[in-house]
Amino acid sequence: MTSNITLTASFAPSPNDIIMDNCGCGGSFSGSWSTGSSAAGRYGPDYRFASTIVSGSASTATYRPAITVAGYYSIYVMYPQGGNRAYSTPFAIQTDDTYIELAINQQANGGTWRPLVSQNRALEPGQ
Repeated sequence: MTSNITLTASFAPSPNDIIMDNCGCGGSFSGSWSTGSSAAGRYGPDYRFASTIVSGSASTATYRPAITVAGYYSIYVMYPQGGNRAYSTPFAIQTDDTYIELAINQQANGGTWRPLVSQNRALEPGQ
C-alpha cells in the first residue's frame, strides 16, 4: 500500500459469549442484597451488592449459564470498585470436573473484565 485507507468495522460478541448480569438471566440471590446504580464501573444499568457488615447471614449469588455450545470457556467478573467494597470477595466456580474457590479484592481494579478462570475448563450444554 502506498496511501491511507479508511476502514469501518462493527464488532459483536461471539455467539458463544455468555454475559450474565443481575437482571433476568437465571441468577438467584440468597441473603441480604441491595441494588445500586450510582457507582461507575458496572456492566449494565445497575448492580447488586451485599453488605459485608450484616451479622449472622451470608449473601450468595448463584449463576447457572445456559451452555449451548460445548467447549472451553473463560470466566470473568466485572464490579464497581470502592473503598467500601469487600477486599476478599469469595467466588466459587463449579465445572463438570473441577471446583475452584478464589477471592477478589473489590476495592481495586473495578470497571473492567477481570479473569477468574482461563479457557482450560470444559463446559458442556446443560451445565
